[in-house]
This record gives sequence, C-alpha cells and structure tokens, in this order.
Amino acid sequence: MVTPTVDRRERERGPDLVAGTSLAALGLYVAAQAVTMPRPAGWHSAPGLLPFLLGSWLTAMSAVLLVGSVKRGGGAQLRRAVRQIRQDVTVRADRVWRMAFMLAGVAVYVYLLLPRLYFEIATFVYLATTMRVLWRREPLKIALVAGGVAVALTLLFSRFLRTLLPGAGSWL
Repeated sequence: MVTPTVDRRERERGPDLVAGTSLAALGLYVAAQAVTMPRPAGWHSAPGLLPFLLGSWLTAMSAVLLVGSVKRGGGAQLRRAVRQIRQDVTVRADRVWRMAFMLAGVAVYVYLLLPRLYFEIATFVYLATTMRVLWRREPLKIALVAGGVAVALTLLFSRFLRTLLPGAGSWL
C-alpha cells in the first residue's frame, strides 16, 4: 500500500486553497439560485431542491478542503507556485483535454440529453461516457456504476423527496 509522501501533500496545499475557495463560491451561487426557483406545492415539488442540496453539499465539502489547506499553509505554497508558474509556463495537453471534455460533456448532458431523454437514460449515458473516457475500467463495471447512480438519484428525488426531476421526465 502506497501512502502519499509529505512532498506530495505540501504540493497540494495551494491548489486545495484555490479549489476550496472556487467551489465554495460556486456552491453558494447554485444554492442561492435554487432558492429563487418556483415551488408549486412546497419544497417537495420544487425543481430547485436538487440544485439546492448539491450546492449546499458542495459548499460544505469545499469549506472542509479550504480549512485543511489554510491549516497546512496553503497560502504560502500558492504564492510560491504562482512565482514558479510565471518562470516556467507549461500546460500539459492531457489536462487541457480532460477539462475541455468535462465541460463539453456537461453541456451535452444539460442541453442535448436531458431535454430529449428520460432523466435515468440521460444520466446513464453521461456517466457511462465520462467514466469510460476518464476512468477506463471494464465496461461492465462502468455500466453497473452508471446505472446504479442513475436509478439511485431517480428513486431518491422522485420517490423519497417527491420532487420533479430535470429533463423529459422519469422512466421509473
């Protein structure tokens, strides 16, 4: 079993600070926007319930990341990293490709798949494609994970929380 080295943990302090701050701001924005969505018959029928919960969870998790980074001296490490980047600007093509793929994938999911397919099918297609490209595991494992997550989200929000799902409705 390989444990992270101290050097690796030190290198992650600065990026954790940036990620924690950025994700906390994004989570607060999503939660605030979700509260403004209409609630036809209370919160259980609000289409903004899922975004509100996700935004809140994202804010809470990023706050933990941010606090940990600050405790480990993330600010000083970030300043050193910025100075180093100014000296040697190199961008790895694979990272740029992954970020572009993720951005395009989310856009395809939100603007093409959800409006045309049932929520479960659109979510399965998005997750399976993303995991196949980025995770590169066996197709059976990917299908099981993507299908399980899609069904679990559907049951959680449509049956347990009794809220509307985005997109063209629900198959289950």
